[in-house]
Amino acid sequence: MAGEKDLNMLSPTSLLVNTSRAALIDEMALISLRQSRKIRGAALDVHEPEPLPQDSVCRTTRWGTDGSSEVI
Repeated sequence: MAGEKDLNMLSPTSLLVNTSRAALIDEMALISLRQSRKIRGAALDVHEPEPLPQDSVCRTTRWGTDGSSEVI
């Protein structure tokens, strides 16, 4: 599992890709990294829970604007 400490070791040019299991990545830590522009972006094929709720931060944030990292 990649927790907050692990994710904070990523460089600002990092692109995180998770196509395995959502629980392998600390989602709140990843959201914090993306919002603070500490990584370049993330590509996520899995979420916890699935399906992703309509009010999820992953759906409602305008990623890639105001300097936030890109999310696919």
